[in-house]
Amino acid sequence: MWKCVKCGTLNREETCSACGAHWTTGQMLEQNPEQETYNQQGAYPETPYVYQENGYGAPDDRRTKEQNNNGLIITIVICVTVIVALLLGIGAYIFVQDDDVIYGDETVQTTYVPAEKTEVPEPTAEATVEPKPVPTTVPTPAPTPAPKHNGAAKRQAFLGRADEIEAYAKTAGAEAMTQMDINRVSGEIYSRWDALLNDVYQYLKSVLPAGEFESLRKDELAWIKRKEAAVAKEGEAWGTGSGRPMAENGVATEYTRERCYELINMIP
Repeated sequence: MWKCVKCGTLNREETCSACGAHWTTGQMLEQNPEQETYNQQGAYPETPYVYQENGYGAPDDRRTKEQNNNGLIITIVICVTVIVALLLGIGAYIFVQDDDVIYGDETVQTTYVPAEKTEVPEPTAEATVEPKPVPTTVPTPAPTPAPKHNGAAKRQAFLGRADEIEAYAKTAGAEAMTQMDINRVSGEIYSRWDALLNDVYQYLKSVLPAGEFESLRKDELAWIKRKEAAVAKEGEAWGTGSGRPMAENGVATEYTRERCYELINMIP
């Protein structure tokens, strides 16, 4: 094996594989497997399994490798020993803590000692007596004062309603053409006068003294009998004629209309 002087390539043939120079222009390299030393020209012997960054071979130091391997094994054994010792120490510490806690020469047991039971005094008979509830007095609301009576204004209001009924009777009566319409309008006129009479009667009941209203009540009952008798008599006179409802309503309206004005004038 020889090294080319021109390009520095290692070659086994007589001609350089890189630049084509003949082996005579290079340096011969020798290899001694037993000693693995430099040759006479100072070149490195051929080492097929070790290479440097510059491309030249380097000798394999088997002795150094064996020393490195032995050192690695020793390091691993030391680390494992330390870890095992640490685990054993932690286990021993936990075991001691679960058993006893030692302070100097005295040993304090960690077993649970129940505390002494504190007796709670039972409540006496006086303490169990609940206080009687104090009745709450609900204030009675003051009575609502009755509205002041104003007879003149009330009479005027009732008279105004009477005037409206009078106006309706004239208008509705003039528009009624058939007997059926006349019978219907006469019934509506009577109903309006009868409603006004009831309102006036109830108002007198609230403002008249008890004795005066009792006399009015008896007089009202007598008046109702007279009105019903007159209505029945007028109906019999008409018989089964189609104008009988109109005749009966007319008599009832006349009685009720006059009674309304009488009671309105009785308002004090």
